[in-house]
Order: sequence, then structure tokens, then C-alpha cells
Amino acid sequence: MQAGKKIRLFKLLGLLFSTLPPTLVALHYFPLWLGEEKTCISLISVLLLLVCAIPLRRMLREALKTPSPWMCWLALWLVLTAVEHIARGVRAVALAALPFSIVGAVFFYLARREEAKEHE
Repeated sequence: MQAGKKIRLFKLLGLLFSTLPPTLVALHYFPLWLGEEKTCISLISVLLLLVCAIPLRRMLREALKTPSPWMCWLALWLVLTAVEHIARGVRAVALAALPFSIVGAVFFYLARREEAKEHE
């Protein structure tokens, strides 16, 4: 096999292993089309909620200039409760992405090594 074709093959395999499995898992947990699953997020809903929260944000900014410990714990609990389902999905994506990204990195390494041989 010619060195140029080998390099392109290694790069293609590296790209496929690094991107395809994490993309499929991400689409499984966070589908593009909204359905009945609890993990679905509507971008428009999130944007509208952010606009609606502007007055609350201003009030919280004033209150948190000198926060008391109970306010810090309450804020932490609220944030963690709100992102719990999202965090599960992201954790699953990371778990699927890790081994495939390692395999992809090996192919990228092989491509770089072949390129170095070709330039010598």
C-alpha cells in the first residue's frame, strides 16, 4: 500500500473512531427532534426560560453580593438538581467516547508516523 493512501486511511479511521461513536451516543441521549423522553431539551424553551429569568438573575446578583452559607448550599442544590438528568446523558456520552477516542488517537499517531517516514 502506498504511503499516501496509508496516511489517508489512518486519518479517516482516526476521525471515524473519534467522532462517530460519541455522536451516536449523544444523539441517543439528546435527540435532535423532541419526543416524549425526559432527556429531550428544546432550545427554544431554554432560551425563553433564560429571558424570563432576567429579573430573577438581577435579584440573585444583589442577594449574592454577600451570600450566607445557607444561600450557597441552596444555590448549589438547585443547580445540581436542575442538571442531574443532563449530567447522566453527558456521562454516558463520555463513557462511550473515551475508548473510541483512544483508538482514534492511535490511528492519528500512525498517520503522523507514516507522514514522518514519507518526508525522510
